[in-house]
Amino acid sequence: MQYAVVRTTANPSKQFRGIEGWPSLYKPKVDGSIKQYSATRMKLSNGPDSIEVGWMAGDKGCMDTQCPGFVHVAKDVPLGDVPERYSQIDGEQYTWKLFIDKV
Repeated sequence: MQYAVVRTTANPSKQFRGIEGWPSLYKPKVDGSIKQYSATRMKLSNGPDSIEVGWMAGDKGCMDTQCPGFVHVAKDVPLGDVPERYSQIDGEQYTWKLFIDKV
């Protein structure tokens, strides 16, 4: 498993308005029947409260309109959209911009 985590120290005067990133798009083979999955997510949390953005393949979690609190705001990226191109190891890289923004 590979992942990156960014944490900040507790400071009541520090406020975050959002996050953004451009994760690479890969298409690893996964087998949902044995609980494998591939996912990319960004999570902004404050104690037990959090909001997440990302995509996944396989049998894990809840990332669609069936999740409590789901709000679809990016009309240019329809739900269930599938990338046309994927990154290749030691080859061309493709990304999708993911962000959470306070409006």
